[in-house]
Amino acid sequence: MLPIPLKGKIALALLLGIFGTYGVFFWRLRSRRVGSAAVGSFYDMLETDKRRAIEIIVEQQCEEQSPEDAEGNGKTPKR
Repeated sequence: MLPIPLKGKIALALLLGIFGTYGVFFWRLRSRRVGSAAVGSFYDMLETDKRRAIEIIVEQQCEEQSPEDAEGNGKTPKR
């Protein structure tokens, strides 16, 4: 093996350290996964939001409809 001066050894050690840290960082980043509990709770939150949005739309449509129109002899509400 060739004799390497002290500055070269330090530079090589720093370079290997940087590459090692970089590799571990990206390995951890790629192996990170979302658990099934997180997916289920997120799905429930979306369902709750959808339900609330539908309730708001129905309430707005009911407010637009006048009592005369409830019998069916008036204009249809806008959609």
